[in-house]
Amino acid sequence: LTSMADETQNNDPPVVQDGHSETTENAFSNLEEFLSPSDHSAPTGLSLDERFNLIRSIGKECIQESELLVLLQKKEPICYDGFEPSGRMHIAQ
Repeated sequence: LTSMADETQNNDPPVVQDGHSETTENAFSNLEEFLSPSDHSAPTGLSLDERFNLIRSIGKECIQESELLVLLQKKEPICYDGFEPSGRMHIAQ
């Protein structure tokens, strides 16, 4: 007979090959699945011009608007919010 503690507890260290552990590899594969666009994602229903104008209204700076148009034509956008702590910080920031 085995107890529940024996079944739920695995004290074996993760297998390490080439400096990467099994758990690291699993985390990266799960992350790639999460980040890859899904085939069943809901379409926005917005035209290319509407999506472009929406993004430009939110974004503060766009270096190459032509590149943004090409990206919007070819693939689903992946966005991030960046913050550069330059200068003196204020409590409201």
